[in-house]
Amino acid sequence: MSRISQLVIVSFLALSLIACSATPTDPNTSRAGRSMPERTFDYCRPWSPTPARVVAGRAPIYPVNRFIAGHDGYAIVEFEISDQGKAGNFVNVESSHSSFYAHTKLAIQDWTFEPAIIDGEPVTVHCRFRQDFTVKNKSLRQRMSQP
Repeated sequence: MSRISQLVIVSFLALSLIACSATPTDPNTSRAGRSMPERTFDYCRPWSPTPARVVAGRAPIYPVNRFIAGHDGYAIVEFEISDQGKAGNFVNVESSHSSFYAHTKLAIQDWTFEPAIIDGEPVTVHCRFRQDFTVKNKSLRQRMSQP
């Protein structure tokens, strides 16, 4: 089998299996790329008795390049949730690799939010979110990184 064929097969397997074996470690999210349960954000300002919350969206997908390289990682992202429930104004506070930030940002951009409420009115809040990425099945990652 040619080297190109081997690379194509390994790439296909990596993409097919990542969603099954790469899981964000945040207990409030489900497996990478799958629907998330409803969640609120604890780190939003100004504080609200009725905080902003995600009502629909998918967990960030594990970056393929980091998976194949065998790297776990994280991203800490700050962003606004507008009074209309839209995320914007993203800042990469800290990340172990730019692809972890990029994948976290892409997921958040697609989330549907219920905005925070203060005095009965929806308000814009600034939030901080940490997403950890780890691979539960280490042996799968080792097999996929071998030629």
